Amino acid sequence: MHVRRGAIREIRVEKRNGANSLAAAGLGGGIGAGFGGIAVAGARGPAAYLLGTMGAMMGARKGNDTHLLRGKVIYRAPVPTAGETNRSSTGQVSNARIAP
Repeated sequence: MHVRRGAIREIRVEKRNGANSLAAAGLGGGIGAGFGGIAVAGARGPAAYLLGTMGAMMGARKGNDTHLLRGKVIYRAPVPTAGETNRSSTGQVSNARIAP
């Protein structure tokens, strides 16, 4: 895979899969419990518990593959000013961007 340097806007370090799994399990459990409490009028407690558990299991599985939590930014491309152009593809480097 080749990506032009000028096309990169930011680079992030993603959170671990366990953190995403836990967040999705909480979200799925809350949605399942809410749906279980609304759907079954006579037995709200057991239905909410059952559907909440099922929602947490499905959410944890989905959260393991999906990055829900945003990670820390380790690089963000500088925003060009009005008169500046992006010259990174030509090999020229501006002295203003070099740290002392």
